[in-house]
Amino acid sequence: MIRETLPSLSIPESNYVMVGGEPRPPFRPYEEVIAKGTEDEPPRRLRKDGSRVIIYTSGTTGKPKGAVRDFAKTGLTTLMGLLRVIPFKRSDRHLVAAPLYHATGSAFATVNISLGATIYVAEKFDPIEFLEIVDREKITTTALVPTMLRSILMLPDKEKNKYDVSSMRVILCTGSALPQKLKEASRAYFGNVLYDLYGSTEMGWVTVATPAHQREKPGSVGKAVPGNDIVLIGEDGRPVPDGQVGELYAKNNITIEGYHRNEEATRKARWGEHFSVGDLAIRDDKGYITLVDRKTDMVISGGMNIYPAEIEDVLVQYPKVFEAAVIGVPDEHWGEALLAFIVALPGESIAEEEVLDHCRKHLAGYKIPRKIRLLDELPRNPTGKVLKKELKAKVLDS
Repeated sequence: MIRETLPSLSIPESNYVMVGGEPRPPFRPYEEVIAKGTEDEPPRRLRKDGSRVIIYTSGTTGKPKGAVRDFAKTGLTTLMGLLRVIPFKRSDRHLVAAPLYHATGSAFATVNISLGATIYVAEKFDPIEFLEIVDREKITTTALVPTMLRSILMLPDKEKNKYDVSSMRVILCTGSALPQKLKEASRAYFGNVLYDLYGSTEMGWVTVATPAHQREKPGSVGKAVPGNDIVLIGEDGRPVPDGQVGELYAKNNITIEGYHRNEEATRKARWGEHFSVGDLAIRDDKGYITLVDRKTDMVISGGMNIYPAEIEDVLVQYPKVFEAAVIGVPDEHWGEALLAFIVALPGESIAEEEVLDHCRKHLAGYKIPRKIRLLDELPRNPTGKVLKKELKAKVLDS
């Protein structure tokens, strides 16, 4: 990444600083750095051209790409739009539980710092430590990825009930799809405080499903954050009407300029000034957006387009299933066949046939997986996204 980005400034290890805790090489203590400093304001040296930051995507569908954003061109419009739907306040006590190298941690820490809120930074994420901090510091807001929320809610009731979480009024969850079962579990434990945000490194904040949206339109990712213009584009390259599936493109004032040194990927992701990460969606007549699936995950079996996310939603509705992932694998007769991977709830044992019986009750015949495989856990990247390419590689290798 360093070779690709050609940064104008790199920070050697000798300049690493540790804030809090016992310093260890190559870090220097923060107090030492402050003692050697001056009270003079540093000179402002903003470049007149060139991008201010390159953030690399998680690379769940391939090699990570450098998303180029010029902060000199962004304003407060999108932030103000976000604050109209997610009630962050200056009086909040915000817990940064996600890693600061990830947009979930850094972006919402920045939002709360901008408001003058109090910030607590967890050294690392642990579900019990998270609840301990919420209880002790009376935390009011946090931002998590679904894997983190799941690990909290899967703790035994005896453990969860040790902690007072009544101070929490906003849990923002983003980074990957949030299953309906997880939303319901969150409401049961934390109350109506969950905000499901759909966005990306490339597009920023696009939609939010507030607690009210989740009641009115279960399964949706809510409505557009003010300041966004969303279009759904069909296979013919034209906008589709409400109720039809199209690729979601969004435009706002923090949309990236493109991918660093990757003109082809930038061209494929653009529709005019709008940008896409390849998600397929439906918009209804009230403006609610429902994600269908990632375009690259779509399976074509016997000439039929099948969206694995629909099947995964059905699988996790089975009482014994904790989570699921569905992929397409090569098949001589059908072109591709559906293969489902499931993880059982702790203490449960599942037979393949009982899961298939459940699918037969809720899915059309061509959407029923040909096989079910039970795993101890799904492969994930450090930010919790399921790595379907690893599941496919495992099947192909075998």
